Amino acid sequence: MGIILIYDVTKKESFRNIPRWVTFLQGVFKGREVAPILLVGTKMDLGDERVVSQEDGEDLKEQYRFLDYIECSAKDGENTKGIFEKVAQEIINDMI
Repeated sequence: MGIILIYDVTKKESFRNIPRWVTFLQGVFKGREVAPILLVGTKMDLGDERVVSQEDGEDLKEQYRFLDYIECSAKDGENTKGIFEKVAQEIINDMI
């Protein structure tokens, strides 16, 4: 099992909601170890509209000990494949 938490780098509110999602997941897992979580910032192609820095994403990754932090762009396809490969590899590693 793996979890992908996604926020929009052009919308600060979506970034601020990540801790709420983490709390929700902790409730779902009820004391068990939460599955690996990958944090993803979307719309990296909209650099002029960015309000959440890459450093903010990295800091949040460290704070919650997420598997990793990746930025992507669905519009141009950058890093989209890498998101799923990263989570799949972690799931495989946990099975071994």
